[in-house]
This record gives sequence, C-alpha cells and structure tokens, in this order.
Amino acid sequence: MAKAHNKKRNVGIIFEQLVQYISDAVIHENLDKALPALNIIRKCFVSGSELYKEFRLFNALVKTKVSNSALAMRILEETKNASRSHNSNKLQKEKSTLIREINYTLKDPGFYSRRVNDYRNYATIQTLLNEWRKKERGDLTRIIHYEEEAVNWLMMEDTAPESLKLTSSDDVNALTVKIMTEKFNKKYGASLNSDQRRLIKEYVFSQEQDTLKQFNSKLLTIKKQTLNELKTLKAHCDNEVLSEKIEGVIAKINNVDLSIINDKVMSRFLMLAKLKEQLMENTNG
Repeated sequence: MAKAHNKKRNVGIIFEQLVQYISDAVIHENLDKALPALNIIRKCFVSGSELYKEFRLFNALVKTKVSNSALAMRILEETKNASRSHNSNKLQKEKSTLIREINYTLKDPGFYSRRVNDYRNYATIQTLLNEWRKKERGDLTRIIHYEEEAVNWLMMEDTAPESLKLTSSDDVNALTVKIMTEKFNKKYGASLNSDQRRLIKEYVFSQEQDTLKQFNSKLLTIKKQTLNELKTLKAHCDNEVLSEKIEGVIAKINNVDLSIINDKVMSRFLMLAKLKEQLMENTNG
C-alpha cells in the first residue's frame, strides 16, 4: 500500500478487536470488563447509523463466499453502489466517537495491538470502501488491483472454525443477553424468572428508536402493574407499620425515572418484576 493503513478507522478490524476483548473477559469470568465493551458495540453500531451501514457492507464482503468470478464481481459492484450512498462526513464523526469510547472507557493501551486474522484482506476491503466513496477518482490502477484481491477473497473457501465466527451484530447481541443474564443472576443470587429474562433480552435489542419506545412502554406497564398490586395490598392491610412501608415503596416506584434506560434502571425493573410476581402469588394464593 502507498501509505500505512489506519486500522483504528477500519470498521472490520475494530469490531474484531472488540469481540476479542469481550471474549477474553468472558473466558476469565470478568463481566465488569466485558460489559463496557458490549455497551460500546450497542451504542456505536446502532442500526441506522452510518457506522452500522458500513459494517453491514464490510461484513457481507467478509462472510460471503461464491463459486465464480462473475458473481463475485456482481457482489462487488452492488457493494460499491451501496457504499456511495453513505454520508462520509457523518461516518468519520461516528468513527471518531467509536475510537474515543474505546480509549476513554476501556483504557487498554494494548487494545489496538490485538492481532486480527486476515488483516490484509480487511485492509483491502476498507480501502475499497473509502476509495469508492471519493468524489474525485483516485489511483485507478491501485483500485483495480484491490478489486481483484477482493474478488479472490470472495471466491476463497471458508475455513474458519464455527466457534470463531462471531462476526455479526446479532452474534454480539446474543452474547450480550448471555452475559447480562449471568451478571444479574450473580447479583440477585438466584435464577431470574421468565419476566426478568424477557426484560433483559428486550433491553439488549432496544436500540432502534421504535423498539426503544416499545421497551419504554413495557417498563411503564410493569411499573403500573406493580403499583396496582401494592395499592391492593395496602387496601387490605390492617397493620399500620406495614401500611406505611408499603406507601414508602409506592413512592419510590413512582419516582423511578424512565428518561434514560441504562443498567441501573434495568436493575430496578428486574426487582419490580420479581416483586410483582411475589405480590401476584400472594393475591392468587
């Protein structure tokens, strides 16, 4: 290459390094280390962002394998056309945000030194995406050379073990669900009930605006149901001291802020889900 490849702005390499970081933390059972990295992926690779759009194109080229050059060239042409629809300025700002999140949140001086398999191919793909988006035509000979390399990559047999193929946002979301479930299980010292597990899963997938609204509505429903159960309990309570404690719990629940949904709020609602279950069991019993 004419100049050193900037791997910090290579969406494929950065994603792989984040996954490696998370995997290492999980292996060593360090959830406090894994969760911040997972949150970076969920925050920066959010659906609809320019970074996510580029990642989807990048990931398609990395994972797709075909048997003939004509099909490979067609895929390359479709990717080229799609890449030109991206907002380059916004994409670069989002990449800067991603780098800043990694630097200030993980604070790992060796993060960018993690070795990524097929680094050369990843660099080729990112270079092509960058060149295709340029308004002025670059070095045509160099672009043709890289496109030939990309075609060869698309036609190369996939030999990676299944256990290593954690390369999509869906894979990471599934890992997020698993890690967060383990985290809250550890915190509460017992297995979560079905409502609590469902809440965690919906929380992980609540990044898109429409989905976030639905999740917020779900939390409001749990809040109202728990309040109704507590009010029913208070109405049938003859113990003045217990009645005052119930009123205090009702006041705390009413003050739960849903303007920002984070792990702290999730912890409170997991407790509400458990409380609602216990209250309903008492009522039905």
